[in-house]
Order: sequence, then structure tokens, then C-alpha cells
Amino acid sequence: ERWAMQYEKLLAYKEQHNSTLVPNVYQEDASLGLWVRYQRTRYGQFANVAAVELDRRGKHDETVSQHLGAAVAEAFGYEYPGQIKKRVTVEDIVYRILRLNDIGFVWDVFEEQWKEMYERLVAFQ
Repeated sequence: ERWAMQYEKLLAYKEQHNSTLVPNVYQEDASLGLWVRYQRTRYGQFANVAAVELDRRGKHDETVSQHLGAAVAEAFGYEYPGQIKKRVTVEDIVYRILRLNDIGFVWDVFEEQWKEMYERLVAFQ
């Protein structure tokens, strides 16, 4: 599957660069840069749902997946579990978001850059 292939490329990128901040225009692999941007644009709004639930519970469990699945279903107009739209189910989307979260995927590039600059400032003082 295409998603799994790109995910593997992202893992390799993270291993090499110690980051998931793949440039939008990544000359070594243009498809990876586009894919990462698509993940952020399409699913980034749901990463917070998963993060909030994980903070409350401290682990992945059925409730995290249920809350995330409900948010995804509502946003994309899925009407029942297992419904397929564009060859993807809600469960597929939830799985993808959680896998990206597991590797520390950066959903908000600007927030991450702000944090890095702040840490540099604190270290400088």
C-alpha cells in the first residue's frame, strides 16, 4: 500500500535526520515531502484529539481510538464503522494518525520551529 511505503520512507528519514520535519520540497524524494505535507493538512486537526486522550489515559486504548474515530467520521462524513470512502475507512485513518504520533510526527511545523528557537534562547542565556 502506498501509505505504508511512504511511512517507511519517513521512518528512514527520521533515522537519518533525527526529525520528521521533511521539507515540502525535498529534492532527494519529492514524493515524501508531498506526502508529509498531505498528512499534516489532512489529518493534523485530529492529532490533538489523540494527544488529549493519551494525556488523560497515559496509553493507547480503545477509548483513544473511539474518540479519534468519532472525530474523523464526523469531519469526513462517514456514517458507519467500516464504511469505505476513497478506499479508506475511519479505522485506517485512526491507525495512520496513531502510527504517526508514535514516531513523534510533527503536526504543526510552526509550533515546532517556535519551540526549537525558544530552547536555543534558553540555552543561550
